[in-house]
Amino acid sequence: MNILARLRTVFLFVIITGISGQFLISNAQETYTRFSNDQLRMFMPSQTRIVRSLAGIWEKSEDDGSSWEQVSLPMSETKAGKVRFRRSVKIDKQLLSSYNWSLYSLGTNEDIELYVYDKYVGRYFAGMSPISIRLPESKLTPGVNRIEMQITPPPAHASRHIFAQRSYSGVIREILLIGTQHISLEDVQVKTLFNDNLSACQLSAMLSIRSGAIERVGGEDMYGALSLQKISFTVDATLRRYGTGDIIASGMEKSLSIDRDRTINTNLDLRISNPSLWSPSIPNLYELSIRILHNGNVVDDYTIPIGLYRAKSTIINGTPMLVLNNQPFTLKAVDYYEHVQGLGQTMTAKQIQRDILSLKTLGVNAVRIRSGNPHPYFVHQCNVNGIFILSDLPVYDYPSGLLEEDDFLVRITNIASRMASYYDRQPSILGYGLSDGLQESSKITKAYLKKTGSLMRSTSGKLLYKSIRFGSKSMDPQFTDFIIGRSSTRWEPGEIQRKEILRLKKLAGGLPLIIHLGKPVQPNNLNGFSDPLSVESQALYIRDG
Repeated sequence: MNILARLRTVFLFVIITGISGQFLISNAQETYTRFSNDQLRMFMPSQTRIVRSLAGIWEKSEDDGSSWEQVSLPMSETKAGKVRFRRSVKIDKQLLSSYNWSLYSLGTNEDIELYVYDKYVGRYFAGMSPISIRLPESKLTPGVNRIEMQITPPPAHASRHIFAQRSYSGVIREILLIGTQHISLEDVQVKTLFNDNLSACQLSAMLSIRSGAIERVGGEDMYGALSLQKISFTVDATLRRYGTGDIIASGMEKSLSIDRDRTINTNLDLRISNPSLWSPSIPNLYELSIRILHNGNVVDDYTIPIGLYRAKSTIINGTPMLVLNNQPFTLKAVDYYEHVQGLGQTMTAKQIQRDILSLKTLGVNAVRIRSGNPHPYFVHQCNVNGIFILSDLPVYDYPSGLLEEDDFLVRITNIASRMASYYDRQPSILGYGLSDGLQESSKITKAYLKKTGSLMRSTSGKLLYKSIRFGSKSMDPQFTDFIIGRSSTRWEPGEIQRKEILRLKKLAGGLPLIIHLGKPVQPNNLNGFSDPLSVESQALYIRDG
């Protein structure tokens, strides 16, 4: 520990093999409990939209529809091949006409091929990120509709790395049925610009607004002819303090118009004086509410969390370091894997709350997600409780040849795009990992990092990082804000490890270096120093380091 205190560029990264792993050693099997109605509103924070959970009994087929059995969804599917799931959904005639309908998946691995009454709708890449899929009105009927999904599992190479947990497929997290009126907010992304001393902030909200059968907005002409004219509406934004609802700032109303079945983009700006900054120690949180109004009536609203802070990699007095809100920031993190005995990767709200409590008790200020994108409820809890998230692209120790294969590049590009689209607006997301353990000197590795790094720089405002193995002879700094040096059992605590850290520090040059060290541990294992998986053994390892 003394050497870590002397090297200001080294931030302690203690490995714990999944805080949720503490429940893996329990004899009790977890059972799935669906999210409550209030928790569902966290996933779809709107007062005007219809939100229904589709958790419960579905039918499942493992033989391409030849036979079916009843199962309860969500579930972590262990079958290696494609699996089909189906169930009936009832939408009455008035609701079918008044709303656009979509499925909203909180996390499905990997592709979703969607059918309504055996009619093909489309194929969508999910990649364990939340995704919304519009149900075409032309394929829906008043009353009962049978929804069928074919889920394609991840490719074999996705689970062939040293950090891979068991590969699951299926509907891993809940699916919601969402109804929105015929003018609705499809997406919102936020950018912030501070002055030098952080006493003022300009918040820009980039809005994507989508229309449907605009002649039916507000119940007007519900069964009339198609509208060939534009419809006028207004949009506004209000920033409130999370928990109290106190209004902090309001944007001017903007008047817009839209044709039927179109998408338009616009932006709203708000200025905040003396903002309360977000940090792990004081997670001050705001909520930005967007409303769409027609003839003075709210037809759609949506709220997103806002945490105002500035994080960057910089050099102070010749020392590279991470800086949060103009102050040096020491990262204290653990690895986190979503996994529960009896449920696999299908996490409940209660389990996530337990994990957050364990993390805060442990004293960490960040977690690193090593296998799949984090559950939206876990992200919400990190927003509220002050825990940064580092989320890796699943590119671990792959041979260079794989990095130039088209299927691999398409998959990673899709995952990166999904990550940035949903997670970028979440305050707790500190950064994204481009790779871990690649051959730094390889031209193919450099080309991969350039392609993926360029994509993330263009779509995300978060920090970017990558991991290099202890013993690496070179390091390419392009498209990275900091470096993680990954230790292993080969590098024993003491002088050998100290010399390697000093060498990597020099190799990292002007980038902050974070040291990823430790050993696997079972958080409830108190069997003493002789048990290598015990808490005491982990503490001894850290002390001697």
